[in-house]
Amino acid sequence: WPGTYDNDGDREYPLPPGGFGCPFIGYDLFGGSKDDGLYAGISKLCRKMKGNSIFKSYSFGMPIISISGMENIKAALKNELKQGGNNIAMVGSSNLADVLGDKSILYENKSSTHGTLRRLIGSATSSSAINDALPSIQEAASSQVDMILSRAKDGKEVEMEKIFFGYTLDLAWKQILGLDLKDDEVPTFHQAVKDWTTKLGDLWLLLPFRIPGLLTRTAVGKARVYLESKVEDKLEKLDKCGPDNSTLSKLYFAIDEETGQRMTRKQVIDNALILILAGSETSASALTTASLLLGLHPKVFQKMKEEQRELCAKYGEELTKQSIDECVYLDAVIKETLRMKPLVSMEMRQVSDDNMVVDGKSLPKNWFTILNVKNTHWEDPVV
Repeated sequence: WPGTYDNDGDREYPLPPGGFGCPFIGYDLFGGSKDDGLYAGISKLCRKMKGNSIFKSYSFGMPIISISGMENIKAALKNELKQGGNNIAMVGSSNLADVLGDKSILYENKSSTHGTLRRLIGSATSSSAINDALPSIQEAASSQVDMILSRAKDGKEVEMEKIFFGYTLDLAWKQILGLDLKDDEVPTFHQAVKDWTTKLGDLWLLLPFRIPGLLTRTAVGKARVYLESKVEDKLEKLDKCGPDNSTLSKLYFAIDEETGQRMTRKQVIDNALILILAGSETSASALTTASLLLGLHPKVFQKMKEEQRELCAKYGEELTKQSIDECVYLDAVIKETLRMKPLVSMEMRQVSDDNMVVDGKSLPKNWFTILNVKNTHWEDPVV
């Protein structure tokens, strides 16, 4: 098992328990299944290693340590972006960099640059920026509600998953990127985002050698090229016409108060697309799960509707920051949905120092860690 330690006899703290599976190959940890969803192999190992919040494994050249439990995850992230910390792991894959964008915040390990990017992205997604976007958000939601009512009127079933994905993808091109797509262009954009986001988890993108023709011959590569071209077109328009209310515009013209810096054009493109990745499938999945849970709990659904009716009577039907801030019960419903069905299964990092210890277990340098959110929820007896 290349890259692993064969024994831990010379260590002050022991390695986590667990095995490495087949030589060289290890376990298939990253594939999905209907029962376990994404990273099904890790889920199976978690059940096998029940009672061990930290355990080691191996997958396709990577020694991996799964870390569960809120306090353990906090400890693992304590020195993130610092020497001796548990740092961002994706910098090693040129294939993933090509399709994900290596100038995004997900690829930045340098603390000062990471901080600048966080502040710049934060300014584009601040409360005031969200307030500016509310008309677009409400318009996108209303069009999907009209679609639901139209299908219901005709006695047709409504697939809520499709509704929510359509809603978030409309927000992606209308608000995040601020594109002016014609009706016949919208399905092409939707398909490109789906091809891009769903294929980013493919294991072959982590291979340590560059794959020829990645951007021209694969669905994920072609989708990336298409989306990047749309962002480039929008940036050219912003250069000519000046800023607008789109999130992309706010990223493009943002100036960091601490450093006076702006993002480079490549940073703007990569981070704008990351916002789509972070906000489309995740939001659609959360909304789909929430609709299922509300159907299973009609009293909760009724109470949530009553809160909305009261707010509409008080503020009118136009969304405002003030009315959203008073959606106390709705906020609780969303948080309970995320508690029951967390969006993020896990986060991957790489140890940068040989002296890292979590819960009495040694985490060797250059080993990968999985901050296992999903298993942390599984171990909660309430869940």
